[in-house]
Amino acid sequence: MPDTEQMLRTEDEGLEEQERKIAEEGHLAAQASAILQHPLVIECFAAIEQGSFERWKGTNDKDGDLRERLWLQSEAMSQFRKFFEETMTSGQVAKAALPGIIKRRNWVKKQLDHWR
Repeated sequence: MPDTEQMLRTEDEGLEEQERKIAEEGHLAAQASAILQHPLVIECFAAIEQGSFERWKGTNDKDGDLRERLWLQSEAMSQFRKFFEETMTSGQVAKAALPGIIKRRNWVKKQLDHWR
């Protein structure tokens, strides 16, 4: 059975890794937000969506292949946007957990100081 000091060291290492991952997720979330808020990306989405809608409006019942391609294009754009939105949400959730991890890690460090 491992001794208390070793268990605390192992926990500290795990908490340190969690802090590192949260920092990385926060960085990715900030990048995702910057991408989605970039004026060129906003303009691109608007232009493609408007163009696709206009093309769809000009179709008739016999244009099934074109309608399918327009729907697939729309779905791909939605998935692209969703990926960045989920990255942002994941970063926000991770950041919310950070204070508890820091509090626990500080407690572990204090306990380790008693063993030194």
